[in-house]
Amino acid sequence: MKKTQDYRIFPRLECIHVDLDRRTWSKEQGKDYFYWLMSVKSDRVQVLLDFFKETIDEDRQAFLLRIGKAFTHEVRMRKYWFQGGEMEIKFRTGHTAVVDRGIVLSDEGYSIAADMGLLVADVLTRDFPSAIKWKLLAGARNHINYNCPVLTGEPDCWDPIAVACVNATAMIDNQETSDFWWRLYSDCEDKAGEDTG
Repeated sequence: MKKTQDYRIFPRLECIHVDLDRRTWSKEQGKDYFYWLMSVKSDRVQVLLDFFKETIDEDRQAFLLRIGKAFTHEVRMRKYWFQGGEMEIKFRTGHTAVVDRGIVLSDEGYSIAADMGLLVADVLTRDFPSAIKWKLLAGARNHINYNCPVLTGEPDCWDPIAVACVNATAMIDNQETSDFWWRLYSDCEDKAGEDTG
């Protein structure tokens, strides 16, 4: 039986001494995380490219479809995820609910998905530098991307790592297809063209 290659784990937030809940971060902690992520993103993209023995191709559609197919095949392997089981949620009102957590990414699953998100972000910021940029989202603490590095551009900002993790989970569950990455790029390309055109 052929042993599968281990994927290099994405460093956890503890490495920059911040709590996992971004809503509790100070502005300084948010900035620390932003600058830390900006300092490691190129290395993490290279980890993904090396793992799949790929280089970024000028033909973006062919490249993203090819690496998307390899990613989807890889992330569906059992070492990248597990069934989360039930979890109790307590509401401020005092009520509780039990929910099925469904598919949960393992450390390797989170790592490969996060790196895929950073890869798409890297290609987008290279191709559309005036329309798509990294930014630290401040503002309301209840915003899903509060204190988070996001890509700016129409219609709104978005977190490439969170988007990649959600869609990796959907791919594992056969609710999303491997061409998602090309569709994401193409959608951003269309919107960036509207901004610059």
